[in-house]
Amino acid sequence: MNSELKKDFYQSVSANRVILGEKITEFRHFRLFKLNCLKQTENSLIFEYILLDQKMEGTALIHQWTKDLELLQNRLLFKTDLYGNIISIENISELQNKWKSEFKSFLTKKYTQEGSRQLIENTEQILYNKQEFEQQFFGYSFLRTLFHGYYNVKELTESSLSLKNYFGQLDLELSIQSKKENNNITNTAVLNKELFKQKEFTQLIRDITHTYNLKVDLTIDLEEIFSFNEQGQIKESSLYLETAVPDIYYIITAHQTSLVEQEKHKNTLNLELWEN
Repeated sequence: MNSELKKDFYQSVSANRVILGEKITEFRHFRLFKLNCLKQTENSLIFEYILLDQKMEGTALIHQWTKDLELLQNRLLFKTDLYGNIISIENISELQNKWKSEFKSFLTKKYTQEGSRQLIENTEQILYNKQEFEQQFFGYSFLRTLFHGYYNVKELTESSLSLKNYFGQLDLELSIQSKKENNNITNTAVLNKELFKQKEFTQLIRDITHTYNLKVDLTIDLEEIFSFNEQGQIKESSLYLETAVPDIYYIITAHQTSLVEQEKHKNTLNLELWEN
């Protein structure tokens, strides 16, 4: 990572589909953002993330809510280790002040449906709990395309990936196998059966399907490709994760992020980039 590369513009798309029986919930979220490397110390990096534009295509009210919360956290300061693993969010107090001064009122006026008040209260509770708020950024979100742990890495070894609360209150535990070729890193994964709570997961699926003698076999399909330029910054990232209990339950998540030339972004999403 070259700390002199201060300002990079990126465009990303995230897609998610959850299939439970015949019910399908899905969305696509497009973002244009700027990522600044503000500071490098002996053991950490400070990044500034600034959202410039976004578009949400979703099938549920929660997807519009997610888009609105992006406006609350449209500027974030990430502290990472030298490899790009997120350590903390450094400007939570700034977000809390924004919430108190304008954003809570905005959401209260916009969302009047049943359950909205509880949703706003839960969001406020998380925002004022530093540990719980930061935990949101450790999941399988588009941020992994940027903060993945591979900056400044000389040799790759088998690693683990723990996705907290991936299945409700259950964590998804993965063993990652990595391969490096030129300026590309490619990852695949298998379920870490030693850490994954299979018994609790089986009970969860049986409760959801109301089928209490159901055999529950979780399958994993993960492919991640990180491409770096000569300066060590991310040029393009493509992530895909599918978890499934075949014929019953599927969660499919994909993220793609690409570096955009500054003179071409014009602070507006170019959705044609994703048409193919």
